[in-house]
Amino acid sequence: MVATQAYVRTSFQYVPIKPRGNMRDNDLIFFRPMWRRVAVTLFCVAWAAVEWLTGQPFWGIIASGVTAYCVWVLFYNYKDPEAENTSDS
Repeated sequence: MVATQAYVRTSFQYVPIKPRGNMRDNDLIFFRPMWRRVAVTLFCVAWAAVEWLTGQPFWGIIASGVTAYCVWVLFYNYKDPEAENTSDS
């Protein structure tokens, strides 16, 4: 028997889990204002700098990767949902 629906067992019954859509970081409402995207990216840059300056190359590489991901997703590929909605009408 193949289950097509995922269920979570509560104390009294099984409740189906509702699948979520494809939600990515750039789709969140939190990242719509530019200052938040800049603040998150600058935090990651500072984190990477601290790791490299304290002689932790492993964590420096990880923090640099997170920084690169922030720049790629939150700036290079970011599409503002509000701008898309105004251009449709």
